[in-house]
Amino acid sequence: MQRIGVLNGNNITYDHDLAGLVRGLTDGGVIQGGEISENKVQPVQAVIACQRSNGQKLMLYFESNEQVAIPSSGTFKVYIEVNQAKIDDGSENAENGTGIAEIKTGPTLPSQNFLLLASVAAGQVKDERNLIPKIQSVAQRTDSLEEKLSTAEGQISQLVEAGTPSYLGITAIVGEKYTMEDTLFLQKTPTLADSTIAINVGDAAANKEQHIQRIASGTASNQLKLKIKKFGAPTTSVVVEVRKGVKVDVSDKEAYRYGGEVVATTTIAYTQFTTEWKEFTLTLNNQFGAIKGELLDIVVYQQGGIVNEANYYQIACDSTQYSEAFSGIFVNGSERARHKLMPYCISEAFFTELLVKEKKETYKAKIIENEAVISGNKATFANSVKGKNVVFDITFESPVTGVYLWEKHASGGFWSERVSANSGKLEKTKENLQTIGHFGFSNSSSSWDSSPYNIASGKVYTYKEVSVVRSVYQQVGYVEGTHNLGEKVKFILFGVVNGVWYNDRRSLIVNKTISGNATAQWTAPTSGFILCYWTSQKDSYGDSYAQINGKKLTITYYYSENRGLFFVEKGSVQIMTAYNRGHAPTLTIEEFIPL
Repeated sequence: MQRIGVLNGNNITYDHDLAGLVRGLTDGGVIQGGEISENKVQPVQAVIACQRSNGQKLMLYFESNEQVAIPSSGTFKVYIEVNQAKIDDGSENAENGTGIAEIKTGPTLPSQNFLLLASVAAGQVKDERNLIPKIQSVAQRTDSLEEKLSTAEGQISQLVEAGTPSYLGITAIVGEKYTMEDTLFLQKTPTLADSTIAINVGDAAANKEQHIQRIASGTASNQLKLKIKKFGAPTTSVVVEVRKGVKVDVSDKEAYRYGGEVVATTTIAYTQFTTEWKEFTLTLNNQFGAIKGELLDIVVYQQGGIVNEANYYQIACDSTQYSEAFSGIFVNGSERARHKLMPYCISEAFFTELLVKEKKETYKAKIIENEAVISGNKATFANSVKGKNVVFDITFESPVTGVYLWEKHASGGFWSERVSANSGKLEKTKENLQTIGHFGFSNSSSSWDSSPYNIASGKVYTYKEVSVVRSVYQQVGYVEGTHNLGEKVKFILFGVVNGVWYNDRRSLIVNKTISGNATAQWTAPTSGFILCYWTSQKDSYGDSYAQINGKKLTITYYYSENRGLFFVEKGSVQIMTAYNRGHAPTLTIEEFIPL
């Protein structure tokens, strides 16, 4: 049986599946099993990062107790895929979780909702499993942390004597230049669904080439994916190249790069593009990405370096975040203009997570003020829109290439203009209108009621621009020292390094304290770690101590202050202090770090 948890209609396996999820400390991978033996995928348990069509992100628990046969020859990938429709709506899913995901083989990988297990080339199997550390191993590392912290006696300041660093962390690749004053975090490459912002290629000389920054993963490939559409009707093909990156140091904490020596190339015929977004899986003439940490640039331009302000191409960029590490550069010869948008450009040959600086940036956002009522071929606002900015984002019932947009003046008169509506879709913004808010659409320049074009879907609305501060943040941590782009480093999530406590910024401040002879409880919102401070004393009067969930915390002779990490399950956490005649202990839950 192959099944997925959480998505079934009644969630009857929720507790079991949650326990499976807690066993992982990464963004997904194999918990256990999944190896290939005698052309069969062995039973496997895994956590798979998935996304609904509406943008919601999920971590799903998958298990299979079967041996799944795979081909004995050929070149293909072996992976687990979760059905998109089943992710979007679980109301009709089987209660036991079957029929939602399955182990598959294919020449390429899906764009999302999958977990890679292995690659097979000419009958040779390469294990691609990302094994998730078990809670047991994390607990062992945490016990080590507690032991080192508890050796400090007297004042808490003596923790600087703790010696060898004890922490929970991962390895990461440096994606941006930084200094020790910068806060660092892990940033992920854009997803297909989130990539909806367009940047132009070839509409002006300054935008002749787009150079997309990536870092080689160490896995050689000759394939990559881009999301592109055309604007207007270009008749030149698109050239895509992978080049070696040439780094340009701007300052002590800022650098960018552009494409130098060509490593691989391919061409997309102009006939393959439409005015709607399309994901292209491209096969280039050479492999790239085999040298882990090598700086690369993916260069996109119109064949022959053509520039045409009316007919050009657009590349999709992430609408939820921005970056220096995953960004691009507009290039025209020796002229280069940087931007922080993140183009959708993925490949096995590129790292999908990089270590970058935290950033805050003020940008303009369009906020909808009023929306018109649509009826037939007319859109009417309840109040005047004079002086407002109006957006038309509509589709007509029948395909058209152009319509007359009619507007009613405040004086009661009418005027019209011919506007483009490619294949029946109108996307247009009119600013600072002098009309009162009545609009109509027809194929006539004499009346909006002559040859009307009825609206099938969409909306007409006014907007205003507001300033918004966007803070980019995912997984914050700490790195000792400064390192070069593409360098592999230890990324500390939380723990003690050189006597300093570093914590994941997801942590919750709790500050719940008891003292003397006392008992209390605190509810953990999910499984995770609690950071505790406690005092204790062992003397002739007996033990003065603190306790968590029945476990007595470290006690030393004479008075001591202690701090340590403890793993707790979701739900009630019981805390207790007990004193002797010589000392009244204190226990404080300072912070909670969820998994």
